[in-house]
Amino acid sequence: MGENLQYVIHLYRGIRQICQIIKGQNIDIVHAGMTINYQASLAAYWSSVPLVWFFNDTSLPIPLKQISANMGRLMADELTVAADAVHEYYFSKYTNTKKLYPPVDVDEFHPSNVGKSNPDLHTELGIKQNVPIIGTVGNINPLKGHEYLLKSIRNVRNQRKNIAVPIVGQILDSRKAYYNRISGLQNDLDLNDCVSFLGYRSDIPKILSQFDIFVLPSVAEACPISVLEAMSLEIPIVATDVGGVSEQIVDGESGWIVPAKDPTALADAICEVLDNPEIADYRARCARKRVVERFSIKACVERHLAVYESALSRNN
Repeated sequence: MGENLQYVIHLYRGIRQICQIIKGQNIDIVHAGMTINYQASLAAYWSSVPLVWFFNDTSLPIPLKQISANMGRLMADELTVAADAVHEYYFSKYTNTKKLYPPVDVDEFHPSNVGKSNPDLHTELGIKQNVPIIGTVGNINPLKGHEYLLKSIRNVRNQRKNIAVPIVGQILDSRKAYYNRISGLQNDLDLNDCVSFLGYRSDIPKILSQFDIFVLPSVAEACPISVLEAMSLEIPIVATDVGGVSEQIVDGESGWIVPAKDPTALADAICEVLDNPEIADYRARCARKRVVERFSIKACVERHLAVYESALSRNN
């Protein structure tokens, strides 16, 4: 009871403070950038300022999911989503939403702009230069499906003994139990010689550029940035069919998409990439072209501007 009361007190206080900012700064429009951003959304609504509300996940518990969806339909001048899958998670087909895909900096994540000098990932992992690197990037979280990656790698090892699998991502205190579980699985599957947990890294472009394959084994996503970064760097991608991944990647054209929670399908796709380097290179180039056209910062700015203009026009 006490925690609920504290939440209500802080919620109301936050709304009042945002209302004061809206009035004091003559804010023309409020963009609530998270699905549960109730403070900003209510402040905009109560201040009679146009509200753009962005829904960006597919894992919110049912009570909050319903609250957010109902509030969004009631209050927002423009409802925006990170992908079609996000719309389907929260709204019916009769609710009007607009997609605001997250952007990737296609210049920062450009194959020719990312140096591959020291520290070289092969050297860091203690492997020879001809050993394929099959990696993933994402915080250690059950939604990222690391256990399915490990199980798939066991199958890949039946065909390819010499591979390296760096797992890049922060190990959060709240996810220590999950990390301990997948570490135990790594040991049980006898993968200690090829799988490495690298933790948080600030040199993601450099690390990604040295992957031979980027794998997204997630069981839930919205529109994962890591996929866009790998696409921009022309890294062959194997990803699970979750969230907006199929909007990012065209299966068979710019990457490989497999069912979620299916280590066998994941392993088969990884082996197909390794066995067909020319096809992998072609799809990686197609992925770079697709990300520049649809997911660049320039494309993102244009979509945001159109949404803001529409929201403002509704209030004139």
